[in-house]
Amino acid sequence: MLEMMKHRSIGCGISISKEGFIYATGEFQTANVLHATHKTLDQIEAWLKEYINYDKGQSRPLLKLHNPIIIRESFTTNNFKYHPVAIKMDEFQIREILTSKKMWGGSDSLPIKELIQNSLDACRYKQHVKPNSAIYNPEIKIVINNKQKSISVIDNGIGMTEDDVTNYFLQVGKSKSRTVNFIENPINKGFYSLARYGIGFWSVFSIAKKAIINTKYNDFYKTENGISFDVTVNPLMSYLELKPSTIVEGTKIELILKDEIDTSKIVSELINTITVARIPCSIVNESDQVLYKFQSNLQAITLDDMMMEQSFLKGIGRLIDF
Repeated sequence: MLEMMKHRSIGCGISISKEGFIYATGEFQTANVLHATHKTLDQIEAWLKEYINYDKGQSRPLLKLHNPIIIRESFTTNNFKYHPVAIKMDEFQIREILTSKKMWGGSDSLPIKELIQNSLDACRYKQHVKPNSAIYNPEIKIVINNKQKSISVIDNGIGMTEDDVTNYFLQVGKSKSRTVNFIENPINKGFYSLARYGIGFWSVFSIAKKAIINTKYNDFYKTENGISFDVTVNPLMSYLELKPSTIVEGTKIELILKDEIDTSKIVSELINTITVARIPCSIVNESDQVLYKFQSNLQAITLDDMMMEQSFLKGIGRLIDF
């Protein structure tokens, strides 16, 4: 960072004051270099704060930096004004968008359909990559637990790695199947994902207070330990805690429903709107008693299927037949 400031800024310098502040100064010619410098200094400050907390607990502390704001900046610019954030997102508004039924069409069953779509993709992809010698019987279950007022969607699909969770599943608007690495990977040739925009999961918060996810990655060639984590949007999560999970395979997403949600209405809507599932799919109660079994028509989804519909929701309806 110092080299960057030296060559891309004028009159740059870093000094430590008697009061324990670090001062960074410089005149910048371009906004991108100034922004990179700000980000670097923020990271340095975060590291220093962590070390200060550690240093204070030692018998002979080494640092004399005790101020809550360690680094103070005095930067000037040449012919431009700089703001650290160009697009600002209000947490309250984002939360309202994610939890609003108007955003997702108003149906309480739609979030469950979105989860079923994700499960279909997970099962279809596991079927796509499995060795010829392997035996795999895909299955999806929708568990209605009226005692705990929850609905779970469980599949024995490919599951998620820790990287999948942090870089795709929990990133709004980011779909792994749309990345260049996924598309250009030879093993994925001929596989067409139902997922498009990476926003479907977030519809669950129009009916749920919390989502509890258990998942274990297994593609027949390698397997990872199961992981468990909770997701909430009220408040928006500022950190992620991953815990070990005993799940055997695939993914289980349990929704802790809001008080006003009627599970019987959701079941009725699912039965009346999902006519054919391409993977064996059933609705069961908390005792694993089958309440309804959807017709099964296991077949590959082709590129022609994907091109049949233009809109996202129509695409879901066409491919899973809701």
